[in-house]
Amino acid sequence: MEAGDNTEDQTVRAVPARSDTLTDAFGDAITPRMLIRRHARATRIFHWVNFFTITVMLMSGLQIFNARPDLYWGISSRFHHPVVSLGARENSHGRLVGVTTIAGHTFDTTGFLGVSKGRNGLVERGFPRWATLPGTRWLAMGRRWHLFFAWVFVLNGFAYAAFSLFSGHLKRDLLPGWRELRHIGTVIIDHARLRFPKGEEARRYNVLQKLAYLLVIFGLGPLALLTGLTMSPTMDAGFPGLLWLFGGRQSARTIHFIVAFLFLGFFIVHIAMVLLSGLWNNLRSMITGRYAIRTDPAASRLEPGFPELPANGAGSSARRNFVLRVASGTGAFLFGGAGMLMLGNFDRLSRSRWFPRILGLEGNITERAQDVVVSGDALAPEFTRADIAPVFRANGTTDPDSATYHALAQNDFRDWNLRVDGLVTHPLRLSLDALQEMPARTQITRHDCVEGWSCIGEWTGVPLSHVLALAGPLPEARYVMFFCADPMDGNNLYYESLDLASATHPQTILAYRLNGQKLPMANGAPLRLRVERQLGYKSAKYLMHIQLVDNYRRFGGGRGGYWEDQGYPWYAGI
Repeated sequence: MEAGDNTEDQTVRAVPARSDTLTDAFGDAITPRMLIRRHARATRIFHWVNFFTITVMLMSGLQIFNARPDLYWGISSRFHHPVVSLGARENSHGRLVGVTTIAGHTFDTTGFLGVSKGRNGLVERGFPRWATLPGTRWLAMGRRWHLFFAWVFVLNGFAYAAFSLFSGHLKRDLLPGWRELRHIGTVIIDHARLRFPKGEEARRYNVLQKLAYLLVIFGLGPLALLTGLTMSPTMDAGFPGLLWLFGGRQSARTIHFIVAFLFLGFFIVHIAMVLLSGLWNNLRSMITGRYAIRTDPAASRLEPGFPELPANGAGSSARRNFVLRVASGTGAFLFGGAGMLMLGNFDRLSRSRWFPRILGLEGNITERAQDVVVSGDALAPEFTRADIAPVFRANGTTDPDSATYHALAQNDFRDWNLRVDGLVTHPLRLSLDALQEMPARTQITRHDCVEGWSCIGEWTGVPLSHVLALAGPLPEARYVMFFCADPMDGNNLYYESLDLASATHPQTILAYRLNGQKLPMANGAPLRLRVERQLGYKSAKYLMHIQLVDNYRRFGGGRGGYWEDQGYPWYAGI
């Protein structure tokens, strides 16, 4: 760290007043300026990391939102009663019109929300491509960007909090005093009139800056983190109080997006203040830490430790100020240009071979972290019959395009059987009747789709652990593969995988009933997997074959499942 980095306000150069009054070309008195160190190096690093991180998270968050451009309130999605909805409809001329609905009130937002311009004309899309990361519709990659930089956001935030506490930055520079709070009305009026602090008053943050920074650091930041964690099925199992705190997963999702737009509002106001109160001075302060303030000529003096300037100091100072302005302007231009260049190449980075691997590290980090903080036996929240959705939403394949499957369905699946083999001592072939005669478990749980919506249903089935115990896994068996009847791309059938710990969790069942009735075809008849502590794509439908293996990488695309092969993480606990 630089000498004096533990102090946010340290004079680095003073321009003394001369015995004769300096004037400009118009005869007006020149007020001497003094350069102070307003921001320590650590503060500047935290600032720019946070700026870039939140920008990435905002844009990738809008990509995630576009997968389900609706917000709900409560423990699950009330599909016909969204709080906010971005959609599209055709007008009388057959033209797409963007419609935004807020609390039942609709607005035409064509061109920006609901419907925006695509490469081939208007397309239905929540937020336009220029606002999302990546620009194309790509939920899997949007989640990778978002969750990777969520870790950066959290680590940077904790590091900044520790630095602020132990260096005295929090007490010295951020906490307002009673005297400042008593004059907050005056400061608000001055800002409304675009009158900003000058001279000695500009050495430190004013009361509005302090309150805004405290709100963002200790209000919006933790709120974004906690609402994000509440949307994790695994975290809900380990910390069910999060659901109570925010009123349910969908309420947490709604609050999460409100917080995101509050961050955006803070950015807009912050940038506006930078522009209005002195662009180059502020940029220099944020990049180099040095900030220029004007001093009273009568009171101007050299600070201890700085040499006296020569008689032609005014000219030298002017040249130095010019050089500093050019340097700070050039630095800001290069930094901003680099940032915009990177923003413009997000899609290219997303489609490269190496960068998605870096983003993919998030999945391993998240899995390890959740293993530490959440017990392997912790149960996902269960609900009451009053919480069950009138119709359980069907997603993905609802009618498999398979002659073999339909032949089995026509016979009410009497000829269907489930194969269990691989690294087992007793391979099994089980009919639906045989499964229904085994010990059953009934659970009312919440299905969380990766798109963002949730639905509650009552599932009845045999615990997978019971079936696996009958088969007798060999010591080298580490994973359980699930092969299904629904074709996805050509002849490629849907498949999934779990580790043995997840497969033998008490709530992991092979379900054959939904809401007390025979499992409908749209929901995976005759048998589907239920993995309650992970997202919905892990709960494979139309099960045909279970195989125990030592490594899942030799199947399909080598990533453990159909959606994993498309870029989604193998671990779906968040």
